[in-house]
Amino acid sequence: ICFDALKNTDAAIADVLVTAARQTDCDIHLALVSIEESGDAEYTGYGRYHDDDAFEVGEVYERTETVSDWRRPDGSEPELPTLPFAETECCPPDVFENLEFDDVQFHEATGNAGASFERTYYCAALVLWPHNRYLAIINQAGFSAALAMLQELCQNYEAAGDKTQASSHWQDAHRLAGYMLRDWLRQCLGSKSAYSRLQEFLECLYRLQDSQHIARFWSLFAENGIDNKDDCAMLVQVAELLPWSQVVEGLTRAVSISAANKAQEACAALLASFSQAYPDTAKDLSAAARVLFEALPGDAARFAHLNPWEHTRMTVNEGMVVDVLTGFSGIDAALAETALDYLLAWPDTYNRDAVLAPAALRLAEAGASRNLSVAVRLRLAVIAHVQKRVAEDLNPPADWRRDSQLKCNCKDCTELRLFLDDPHQDSWRFKAAENRREHVTQTISRHLCDVDQKTEKLSRPYSLICTKNQASYLRRVAQRQKDLDTLARLGVEGVVNER
Repeated sequence: ICFDALKNTDAAIADVLVTAARQTDCDIHLALVSIEESGDAEYTGYGRYHDDDAFEVGEVYERTETVSDWRRPDGSEPELPTLPFAETECCPPDVFENLEFDDVQFHEATGNAGASFERTYYCAALVLWPHNRYLAIINQAGFSAALAMLQELCQNYEAAGDKTQASSHWQDAHRLAGYMLRDWLRQCLGSKSAYSRLQEFLECLYRLQDSQHIARFWSLFAENGIDNKDDCAMLVQVAELLPWSQVVEGLTRAVSISAANKAQEACAALLASFSQAYPDTAKDLSAAARVLFEALPGDAARFAHLNPWEHTRMTVNEGMVVDVLTGFSGIDAALAETALDYLLAWPDTYNRDAVLAPAALRLAEAGASRNLSVAVRLRLAVIAHVQKRVAEDLNPPADWRRDSQLKCNCKDCTELRLFLDDPHQDSWRFKAAENRREHVTQTISRHLCDVDQKTEKLSRPYSLICTKNQASYLRRVAQRQKDLDTLARLGVEGVVNER
């Protein structure tokens, strides 16, 4: 599409509007209007079922209206994004009431989905807006499109000679950031897919040194909380431009909201980041730290308001443990000691091997945290746990007897149990129907039995051939080596018991 291609009445209207736009300081473009609808289709009973004539349009479930493919009167193509529009913005307002769609496609019912349709309508339109509303128009395209423009404005501001807030480039960036704060930031704070874009937005505010909008953002942050620990570094950076009292109040509110929403890992990273960045005033974050401590997973009584399945889905990792202990140590050393007592008291949640040992290693190998009281205590607790296991006998099985503790007591599993407990039998042929063989296979897998399995198909019913192995012993050998490595990294020499 282009202005030169317009004919007759359309060309005359365009000439009038282009002249009027120049006189009133408006921008005018020729653009492609796209209207797309989709919804249910109904079978009419006429024609063959797979023909489009056999269907008619039913209820419309989704409708999108956009303008794109922009052209200026001089024929140039501006880098404008696809923009949504409302019919109330059209002149006349009812211009699209009786559309004849250019393309209608019907789709037959598949599975549980009924027949459906998709249809589209295209036309050219003249689009005008006041020049001083250009940034508001860009903001309508969504957060990503507005962010790209904001980054460009920041670059223009930094490249210009005038680095004051009176600069036109700074004012434009400030205005667009204000629109984005108003329309998009709240949902970005609650959207997991927008995390990296949020960091880019905050980076723009920091580059502009826009303390006014950073304060507005901080209020939104306090109301919505944090879900992603990767945002912490940027939050620490922009907080430099705010009064410390405002930072503390916002952090406390954000942690309260996020902890209630089961975002303890992000809260721990947030407090650790701020306690390290502001060591002299970190004690002011004690209220936020206590809120997080009361929300740490472990004691089910703390989460009586949650369904059991919600509580079991609350996961922890070594990173959260490290952040809790280092962050609390910088804020309130006594609370850090209490938190470590709590972590050690709930081993089902804070597994010694999967969570606490890796956390102890990270603390020990980081110079800044190695000598923290809680780091030393955790290291000693992990060392004691590992040394106890290293002191156990580590000898290969003396005969073919294997662990035979099975939860199932059915006839087939009883035979399996007898086989496992026999010190002289190394293999077992279980000839049975497929469902019985599958049950025995599942029992072996579920209990990590030291048994290899294969199916022999010489005659029906097939046979499950079970052969004993040394899997448990080999796992213990691997664990022993891992334990010795852990002790070495923690500064202790392990002792192998070879009795």
